[in-house]
Amino acid sequence: ALPLALGAAAGSARVAPTGRPGSAPGEAGSDEIRVAALDDLLGPEGRLDFLKLDVEGAEAAALDGARRALARCRPSLGLAIYHR
Repeated sequence: ALPLALGAAAGSARVAPTGRPGSAPGEAGSDEIRVAALDDLLGPEGRLDFLKLDVEGAEAAALDGARRALARCRPSLGLAIYHR
């Protein structure tokens, strides 16, 4: 496991503890975490067979940061889509 969140590009994000395992993204969050794009983590030769995401509303950003890997590797996906 890597101590970071997936997003569209490298940077940082604020998250708020939820009282359950995990956290929720938000500007008012009390913790700052590192963000990385999956494409950057895998590089041009990395292999991706299955991608499971449960990212509490950040699905679009996480998938945007994985565009190259998704197109190249065509993995199976397991997505928990955030709803309001």
